[in-house]
Amino acid sequence: MASIQRMRRGTWRVRVYDGRDDSGRKRYRSRTVRGTRRDAQRVAADLEREVELGVVAGAGRTFLSGYLHERWLPHLRLHKRPSTHARYASIVARHIVPDIGHLPLRRITPADVQHLCDEVIEQGDAPATVHLVHAVIHKALAQAVTWQMVPRNAADAVELPRIPQRAVSVLDQPALQRLFAANESQPVYPLLVLAVLGGLRAASCWACNGRMSTSTAALWSSAGA
Repeated sequence: MASIQRMRRGTWRVRVYDGRDDSGRKRYRSRTVRGTRRDAQRVAADLEREVELGVVAGAGRTFLSGYLHERWLPHLRLHKRPSTHARYASIVARHIVPDIGHLPLRRITPADVQHLCDEVIEQGDAPATVHLVHAVIHKALAQAVTWQMVPRNAADAVELPRIPQRAVSVLDQPALQRLFAANESQPVYPLLVLAVLGGLRAASCWACNGRMSTSTAALWSSAGA
């Protein structure tokens, strides 16, 4: 049960019971809140949730930038391929830290992550880049939840832009005839027939055979296959 005490006008002291330490003395988590009583009540609810979930005390003094560089990225280096670590570190350095790295880890909200993603859009980056930035911050905060440093993942409730779908054209009868005629005497011909009948993509054909001519590959790609 949280206690809320008014210190002076607009300032509140919130305290939540957090069990006992090794010597049997009672422990409390406390926070000074500036604002209304409702603001203090929200903080009290967050503290109670942290105690319930076992979130590590003191995590509120950890800033996102420090968490990413000192905890998450070093952990990632041990468990991911070097190329994956390098790509994530680049996203952290270019997008995440400059925008929200100064925020305390425990106080990051969905609005903060939304602002991060919106800033990437404002910079003129493609929607796919926005999705990548969101994926990185989501993974980082998910790990913080696992480590009990934050009670919830603030990146869960974020609106992302749609990634435009590439227009796909379909080979018409004349194009199919040219495709077959160009390869009728080639070993790849049975594979082409199978591809047309089975709806295989060009990449699948390459994986199966690898002998498709340059002109055939160009025709195939122009159709969006």
